[in-house]
Amino acid sequence: MTGNKRGRPKTPTSLKVLMGNPGNRTINQDEPKPKPLKPRKARLIKGMALKEWNFLSPKLHDLGLLTELDGISLSVLCKIYERWMEAEEFLDKFGHDKDGNFNGLMFKTPSGYMQQLPQVSIAQTYAKLISVYLGKFGLSPADRVGLAAPKSPEKAGKFSKTLSG
Repeated sequence: MTGNKRGRPKTPTSLKVLMGNPGNRTINQDEPKPKPLKPRKARLIKGMALKEWNFLSPKLHDLGLLTELDGISLSVLCKIYERWMEAEEFLDKFGHDKDGNFNGLMFKTPSGYMQQLPQVSIAQTYAKLISVYLGKFGLSPADRVGLAAPKSPEKAGKFSKTLSG
């Protein structure tokens, strides 16, 4: 997901600033700073993905963590969320067999072997991807540790430019 770069993914500067620059490394002052405008969502964002977009985008924008260039990343997160939910809803609906065996998450193949329902793997894969994308926006509890977001837009003042970075 990080291209050909090696090592740990870089922490976005806006998150680094919110954390108080825990590594005390020099912050790149020449880093490109996209405008803190609300991004355009991908045209495929509909249904459950659109609901998630409408929930997340204003909150991320208010925190200064969303810029005009983040539409694709947020669209991907919302679409992954939708697909994860679809797999989980399938498992909730069909994941219980009559006898209670294997929790309904497995089935017997024509040759007699037990096999896991594909939706189990699909749900697990999308859950991992959600975790990755939540981290990119600082949305998981572990990623929020140490963040100091402004209390209100009025109090953001001199930091709003830095945070929208």
